[in-house]
Amino acid sequence: MSIFNTAIFYDIENLTKGYSFSKDFIKELSLKQIYRQILEVDIVNKICLQRAYANWSDHRLSLLRGEINELGIDPIQIFGFARYHKKNAADIQLVVDTMDITIRFPHIEVYVIVSGDGGFASLAKKLHEYGKQVIGCAYENSANDIFKSVCDYFIKLELPEEYSPEDINTDPKNITFGNNKGLGVGINHPLVVRMANNIQTIHQADKKTIFSHGQKIISWFGQDPESRRQMYGHGIPLSTVREAFKYAIPEFKPEMVGFMRFAEFLQFICANTELCVGTLPPSNTLLVFRNSIPNGVVILSDILNEDLHTPERYQSLLASGKPRITIEDKYSLEIFVDTLISKRDILMNISEILDIFSQELPTFESNKLNNLCLSLIHCNILKGYPEDDNISEQKFHISPDFKDTAQILEHVKQTSLNKLISILVDDFKTNVFEEVISF
Repeated sequence: MSIFNTAIFYDIENLTKGYSFSKDFIKELSLKQIYRQILEVDIVNKICLQRAYANWSDHRLSLLRGEINELGIDPIQIFGFARYHKKNAADIQLVVDTMDITIRFPHIEVYVIVSGDGGFASLAKKLHEYGKQVIGCAYENSANDIFKSVCDYFIKLELPEEYSPEDINTDPKNITFGNNKGLGVGINHPLVVRMANNIQTIHQADKKTIFSHGQKIISWFGQDPESRRQMYGHGIPLSTVREAFKYAIPEFKPEMVGFMRFAEFLQFICANTELCVGTLPPSNTLLVFRNSIPNGVVILSDILNEDLHTPERYQSLLASGKPRITIEDKYSLEIFVDTLISKRDILMNISEILDIFSQELPTFESNKLNNLCLSLIHCNILKGYPEDDNISEQKFHISPDFKDTAQILEHVKQTSLNKLISILVDDFKTNVFEEVISF
């Protein structure tokens, strides 16, 4: 399997929410932060190529030049983005380039579309036909629901705030901490730089340590004078708090402690403290004081221990990370496996499996077929050959270890059980699991 398995395509028009953006907005738009969030997705190994589509002759976008160069992004010039723009020019070029790369570079398995445009749903489905995985990446409240639903993963971005220079009065430094996927990404926010002088970095943290160290980080934000001033004024953006955690606990991911989203993790560790999590429409998430809520901010409810154990949360945990298991219901899995067993002597690549099954199981949507297929691969039920090839080029068949449908269903259940126990440890609830995997 190729180490360089991922391509990223940035729709800058979508990131800037049109053409009326200000320079202050661009100052707070961090491609580096987006890149960092993409690297956190398990299926991403190393980045093979990156392209960003915009009218780069717009002088306001020159503020992104430093990050464009540092991240190795190829800027693609799209004329007509300004006042008299040609509709969908960047979208069309992005789609053309994506399909060209799919054909010319088969080792690229993961395509990241940094946009919330619903038109890219068709592109995602076409990439699935080629056996590729798709990561969508956009502001949560402006992302098209259909596009989000067909992506294998979806990264929710925080909408940049338009700070004025006087909002931060500390001298910024630049402490760089490496990352294991090939790029040194800096700790840039002045608050995080200051926190780095007071909070130690820990590695290989277990669940208990993550919670206790997380409490120290949150406590620091509540005690630091500059942080307090910002929280009383407009709140601390979630991206800043996330950056603090990435410094203090480099390997940390919310899924490690039973949360799908970083905001939910904060809602949990802030419970019964002076701090809480709020949102400022349309999509800003902030850390604020409970007793001094900034104008317009809506407070999110604390998440308590009893809120952690629901079928929906367990399903989300199974569908994230590895092994990735997305099973909607026992009936669909049984039908899919029965059909696979009838063809167990045939070697098929993913595209062939999906093509054949879409004809034999016409009531199954393509996304469901794709999820079932990938779930069986992640559970080592569908074995690919040659193993060193990328997944789109491998030929698959059912492992000879599995003789019938009942045995496969039991293996899926046991694999799901092991994964949830490894995440939740002593907090795992058998009764909730039985609701999720009822076979």
